[in-house]
Amino acid sequence: MSNLLESKSHNLSFHSDPIVSIIVLTYNQLNYTKQCLNSIASKTRIPYEIIIVDNASNDDTDYYLLEFKNKVLDGRKKQNGSPEHSCTNIEIILNGDNKGFAAGNNVGIAQSKGQYVLLLNNDVVVTENWLEQLLLVAEQDETIGILGPVTNYISGWQLVNKVNYDTNSLEGLDRFANEWRETNQGSIINSWRVVGFCMLIKRSVINKIGGLDIRYGLGNFEDDDFCIRSAIAGFKTVIVKSCFVHHFGSKSFRALGDKYKKLLENNWEIFKEKWGIPSAIGYRDDYDISSVLNQPFKEDYHYCSILHIDKSPQTTKELAGQIMENIKIDIYQKNYDKIKVDIGCGSRKPEGFIGVDIYPWPGVDIVADLTKFFPFPDNTVDEIRAYDCLEHLPNIIHSMNEIWRISKPGATVDILVPSTDGRGAFQDPTHVSFWNINSFMYYSIEFPPYLQLCQSYGFQGSFSILSLEHQESPGQVIHVRAILKVIKSDDTEIPVDIDDDEIGENLKLREINLAIFPDWNQPEDSLISALENVLLTVGEHPDRTKITLLINSVNFPIHPELTADLLLANLVLKILVDYQIDLSNEGAEITLIDEIFNQKKISQVIKKVNYTISLEQEDREQLDKYAQQIERCDLESLKTKKFVRSQQDNKFYLQ
Repeated sequence: MSNLLESKSHNLSFHSDPIVSIIVLTYNQLNYTKQCLNSIASKTRIPYEIIIVDNASNDDTDYYLLEFKNKVLDGRKKQNGSPEHSCTNIEIILNGDNKGFAAGNNVGIAQSKGQYVLLLNNDVVVTENWLEQLLLVAEQDETIGILGPVTNYISGWQLVNKVNYDTNSLEGLDRFANEWRETNQGSIINSWRVVGFCMLIKRSVINKIGGLDIRYGLGNFEDDDFCIRSAIAGFKTVIVKSCFVHHFGSKSFRALGDKYKKLLENNWEIFKEKWGIPSAIGYRDDYDISSVLNQPFKEDYHYCSILHIDKSPQTTKELAGQIMENIKIDIYQKNYDKIKVDIGCGSRKPEGFIGVDIYPWPGVDIVADLTKFFPFPDNTVDEIRAYDCLEHLPNIIHSMNEIWRISKPGATVDILVPSTDGRGAFQDPTHVSFWNINSFMYYSIEFPPYLQLCQSYGFQGSFSILSLEHQESPGQVIHVRAILKVIKSDDTEIPVDIDDDEIGENLKLREINLAIFPDWNQPEDSLISALENVLLTVGEHPDRTKITLLINSVNFPIHPELTADLLLANLVLKILVDYQIDLSNEGAEITLIDEIFNQKKISQVIKKVNYTISLEQEDREQLDKYAQQIERCDLESLKTKKFVRSQQDNKFYLQ
């Protein structure tokens, strides 16, 4: 044990944004939920938000949660935001079914805004200065990632064996907790695990390892699993002895009766299999965890997506399979002949559709930030429905690009948006983009000049209008309903001609233009090494000020957090740090060719290329499609030769 607080003090800042997002998962047991939430409201001084995720309770928990939210937020207004009442917001999420401990908490984590996330069971009652004690230790050491308190009812080192207060009525709890805090101030226990009944997690941990692993279903061992992944990622886990909270103890699980024991045993087998623990070891047996904790961190294995979508899919086919598995729809076994998606479905998803929304309403299958990413691979969706959704997304062209991207050729898109030609569009303060009938002309092959203009602004595809009309809704709100057909075949693509000057300006082409076609699905280490070698060679070439390097990224894997631009930026920064070569400010230009260019544009661009640089692993599909006629060179030639201008055609050649 250490006395951290004695050697160093920290002054935690107070502000209107939450420092901590407290996630309370509820499933019935309303009496305990009331005691838990009331204790948070009365005992917490650090700025915090509460995200309450209810796993389909049937005991009027939902009504109480709304009542609690109104009571606390009204009280905050009367307090005028004073530090004594530090709740910045209360979010209530009502799941349509019992998603279990891991998935339920992940829903809350996905909505959290705090620097820290705290998972709290609804059968916990917190005490005075509880959160301050945890945060003061967390702020002492940036390598500490997970912290937990001690309590009266728990397994392992967090247990306080003897407490002198009434554990049923809680009479004397505050007195005991204060005395305990004074006696144990500054003491911590280094441990590989803390139990998830009250777990404080730094945001950096979640950024590195994601959320809880949903393979554990209703619950048990997902908290141990999370601590193991955190330790493997390089974070410490500590128990803060000065922080005491009361735990009534597994009330939701106790209600399962004999099923709880079966669930525990089943999840222990899952845990052992995942981490390579000998099968003969029982869940109550001691075992050496050191070999598990000392393994190297591998993102593809140790990261668990909060949104239940794999973080680093290798191929479009794999990503599609993962999404369908995660939303529990097996399109092959159920003989579904179409994949139908409702974008921004809210709680109104039609039967047979996969529901996608920013918020986890009942019926939502995938929670995703639609301002950044529609969570489906290219060319996988047969039918899209987007009713009263697109007006809430700020970037119109991005939204239409994503709809076009995920759709199969010939897919049907059914859009309903409030029209600026009537009531409803401007009056709603949540609307951030605005539409009318003419808006859809810019995306449709029936209006070539408008489509060409829109493509010059960054629209990547094209649609055909099947139906376009005004509809009047209750309250005299006028909507536009557009039913579109997705156009992706080459012969129906609208020709977009761009002159040489425009190409050069947009792509920063120079006298010498080189291109590479990486295979983005090769192993990460070999991909990074290949790109780094090319960038270094071009960056050190004596003719670098005349060179533009074009990188084909059309088949860059769909990824919720990583783009080709971001990967390239990280590589440029790495080269600056490791080799003191500043590719961003001097020397060669580097430009990505991605799906913003249609096929005709890419073909036109490639005509400007002097050489394609050979790589060990290349995107043969793109290379054969666009660059078969372009002369090739390898990195060794590029390192040892210079470019010389030909007197015949005025082009540069390696000599």
